[in-house]
Amino acid sequence: MPGQVVANALYYYTKPNDYIVDPFAGSGTLGDVVDNVPHFQDRKYKMYDANPIDERIGRNNILLTASPSNPGPWTTFSSIRRRSLPRRMRRQISR
Repeated sequence: MPGQVVANALYYYTKPNDYIVDPFAGSGTLGDVVDNVPHFQDRKYKMYDANPIDERIGRNNILLTASPSNPGPWTTFSSIRRRSLPRRMRRQISR
């Protein structure tokens, strides 16, 4: 069922050769649909997740960069003092 929902959204909201970004990829349903349904195989995609479980999904850590594929000096949080962040964020940055 989730694959049918994704396929429906891709059919109505994308065109051939579109680039699709999935920032909350989860199990990678978007990639499964694009890779396995012939109608969508001309679309390109990038998937990100905080805890990737598939090799097609990149690690997304918004604490380190706002754009996972194009980090720049303006997106890093290195200038923020660690003590000013909540404890759970301090642990994630130090990983």
